[in-house]
Amino acid sequence: MKVQNPNYIILLILLLSINPKRYSHSNRRKRGVRATHQSILKVKEAKSTQKLTIEKLAEKAYISESTVKRFLRRKHVDQDYAIAILKALNLEYQNIIEDEEDNKLVA
Repeated sequence: MKVQNPNYIILLILLLSINPKRYSHSNRRKRGVRATHQSILKVKEAKSTQKLTIEKLAEKAYISESTVKRFLRRKHVDQDYAIAILKALNLEYQNIIEDEEDNKLVA
């Protein structure tokens, strides 16, 4: 079988040599931090006191509504987003969020 383009063989070799585990979903960047259970109560209380909807809180924090919802469900979010939510509510972030890797509080 004669191959018209030698680059085709090189491309085929490269594709076959790629390690699929390297590009798997499990190796994606982790979200980073999540709020503690007690902290969510404080966040929801502050949100209620300021009469903020999730939409308004997201606007005030300059992030998406889905990120705010994930944070309020104690899902992992980027630390910068968590801090933005807390700042929008005028809350300190010490003892509010925990690190994903070892569940330690982030100060």
